Amino acid sequence: MPQSGRPDRRMVLAGAGLTALAGGGALASGDPAPVLPGSRGDRIVAGRVREYWLQAEPYEADAVPSGRDGFRDVAITGSGRYVGLRYRAFRPNWSAPLPASLDIGANAGVPGPILRAEVGDEIVVHFRNADDHYRQPHSLHAHGLDYDQAHDGVWSAARPGAPGAAVPISGEHTYRWRAAASSVGVWPYHDNSRPFRPDRPGDPALGADEWIGKHLGLVGFIVVSEPKTPRPDREFFLVVHDLAGRDMPGLTMPGCGALNGRAYLGNTPEFTARVGERVRWCVLGPNGIGAPRVVSFPHEFHVGGHRWRWRGRSQASTVILPDDVAVLEWTEDNPGRWLYRSHSIRDVSMYGWYVVA
Repeated sequence: MPQSGRPDRRMVLAGAGLTALAGGGALASGDPAPVLPGSRGDRIVAGRVREYWLQAEPYEADAVPSGRDGFRDVAITGSGRYVGLRYRAFRPNWSAPLPASLDIGANAGVPGPILRAEVGDEIVVHFRNADDHYRQPHSLHAHGLDYDQAHDGVWSAARPGAPGAAVPISGEHTYRWRAAASSVGVWPYHDNSRPFRPDRPGDPALGADEWIGKHLGLVGFIVVSEPKTPRPDREFFLVVHDLAGRDMPGLTMPGCGALNGRAYLGNTPEFTARVGERVRWCVLGPNGIGAPRVVSFPHEFHVGGHRWRWRGRSQASTVILPDDVAVLEWTEDNPGRWLYRSHSIRDVSMYGWYVVA
């Protein structure tokens, strides 16, 4: 098996990385923007403005639509339905939702839309809170980018009025982030707003868990590449997290692990590729994305029949640290119907199919 994976996220996306998102309505690009220096000694490069319109909104989620665990061929007790939250990308001024595309992904749940940039670009996100179910404030907090404190999106009791940290229901806020040379890679963005109790709509519940917005689905990926680097033939984005009924009203199935909001084989995402294609997996570890008040353990990600280079050696599985993104890549040469999985204490619920033709 060719071992063309890279040992870290920068090597993967520099020289073998991703093209910038062009067209499709998610961005307003074209004219070069002013030079955008990094704030940590990175080289100064010219860039463009990448403009997105995102909305936080409720949606009807179902973790196990088949009602079964396809790996053990058994029925799942209880219901996997609950009211989740999602980030959704829109056309300018939130005029209409964007359709699914290779650029932004499914735009339908977990993960939220993919945000893309090249080194030197400024990412401008116009955010609107449309959470008319839980009626709670929400925000956007980005990893891996440069920004001023006013665009951090993190709420705390010490600074409750920080700009963009608790955007109220029907409120709007614009975040501005810069992609520095050291930003090359794949990073998460997520809600980091005021804690609340989902079983008490409208109640601030300041003693509740700080990650509840992420738990309900407000999380996505940011991809930063060097300019003019090629996109892989296949990109797979996977969020490893947990499901827990005590903080997801309506969910009555036993707590378990999940992948992109789905649990158990036959429900989790199925990914496909063809022999000869370059494939890239971007897998987000589970810190804070899952059952609140439960310690998030590292997960070991594995794809049957495949291996890649990671930190200087060949591996058939990679440990994903909490809240980190593992970027794995290879050139496909092994046809078949393979299991991918995330090994943890809740192992069997996090299996999926990877089909190579």
